[in-house]
Amino acid sequence: MTVVRLYTVTVLAILLAACAAPPKKPSIVPAADRFEFSGRIGVKYDGKSFSGNMRWRHVGAHDEIRLYSPLGQTVASLRSEPGYAELLTSDKQRYAAPDAEQVLQQVLGWHLPLAGLPYWVVGEVAPQLLPLKIEFNEQQRLGELEQGVWRVTFTRYAEPVQGGMPDRLTMKYGDIEIKLVIDAWNGVAQEEVAPVVDLPAGELP
Repeated sequence: MTVVRLYTVTVLAILLAACAAPPKKPSIVPAADRFEFSGRIGVKYDGKSFSGNMRWRHVGAHDEIRLYSPLGQTVASLRSEPGYAELLTSDKQRYAAPDAEQVLQQVLGWHLPLAGLPYWVVGEVAPQLLPLKIEFNEQQRLGELEQGVWRVTFTRYAEPVQGGMPDRLTMKYGDIEIKLVIDAWNGVAQEEVAPVVDLPAGELP
């Protein structure tokens, strides 16, 4: 066998092995009190709509959520902690409110159900909200859930080798419909905390 042919066979073997290797689970398994993911979001509300990309970092009672246009431009950046939430927009405007849901509704005209969503995205029932309806799918995972005023449908879960977390959810309340697709989880260590940083007016991180 010539050197060139041996090299070609070796490279092909490496590529095939890489393709066959299953995706790895997140290095730190996401939990309701700490996670970070990137994904896509679509919202219908009051006869209007928004779609784009999303990144959410959640550690304890601290949140950092960034919304992007489909082309990657920052639409809004939210940081919140107990008793205070701040939203920075792409037109260099800063808004503040006592909680994240309030400032999102004030500025965007819709809000994420942040009281329950940290639990729903990891496939759990939010313990502080009364469940009005719980249905499980054939794999005994949450299929549909009603908590508070929201109806949540768990459309799809990732494969077990990828962590088995929900990766498609639909949330409905009144005329608001939010579809969330989780593309990638990133590990967040238990001791990490992301406090709100007082940024100069108009500066997006």
